[in-house]
Amino acid sequence: MIRIDTTDLRNLVGSLDRLAKEMPYAVMRAINNTAFQVRTAEQAEISNVFDRPTPWLLKTIYVTKATTQRLSAAVGPNEWFTKSGYRVGHSTPWERVLAPHVYGGKRINKAFENRLRAARLLPDGWYAVPGQGAKLDAYGNMRGGDLVAIMSWIGAMGLYAGDNMNKRAKQSQRRNKAQQRGESYFALRTATHGLAPGVYKKTGRTWVTSRIKPVLIFVNKSNYRKRLDYYGVANRVVNSVFEAELIKEVRIERIR
Repeated sequence: MIRIDTTDLRNLVGSLDRLAKEMPYAVMRAINNTAFQVRTAEQAEISNVFDRPTPWLLKTIYVTKATTQRLSAAVGPNEWFTKSGYRVGHSTPWERVLAPHVYGGKRINKAFENRLRAARLLPDGWYAVPGQGAKLDAYGNMRGGDLVAIMSWIGAMGLYAGDNMNKRAKQSQRRNKAQQRGESYFALRTATHGLAPGVYKKTGRTWVTSRIKPVLIFVNKSNYRKRLDYYGVANRVVNSVFEAELIKEVRIERIR
């Protein structure tokens, strides 16, 4: 007589059923663990490629975590994502700073460049870059307050919807304080008397005794080469760690 015992088979089926119920949670954790490792690698890549990237720029690399209902995570600028899903912002840090170095080509205009263009000081298709006389912060960028003072002086700040007269008064105060220090600014749309197009700072009470330094130089192209391997870094991390993370999480779930 042949006797078939199905106890082991029932136990196996029960284990598989339990594992199937627990698998989405294990996969979710593995995905999220991998996503945070991708973020760390991307931040390291940005630090290697850029000279003194700001902490603000590094923090724009954000992790949108997976859930058991949505088994996918995303690593990228935080303004890309909302609770309802993916979106692309307008003039975001990614588009202004990172994207040109990922894809190559021209960068988008900065806010102060749009103001210069609206004031008919910066020609269409041109860009403004810091000049020799610009004060730079620890990360190599012009300080916002200095830009506001310069733009106010040359009449490129303007007043926009929602602005009030207090803003114009503050602009006037900045101009008066600069005058008291013997400082002034002027803009050249075209090359004049040996000076390149740009914005210049004049220090001194008269033109005879003054010193002139460029704080912004206008250039007619700003093309970037591809040098930030954003997607390559992500793919390498995922390929190297996800399988191990999944095995680890499945083992943890089986032990529980």
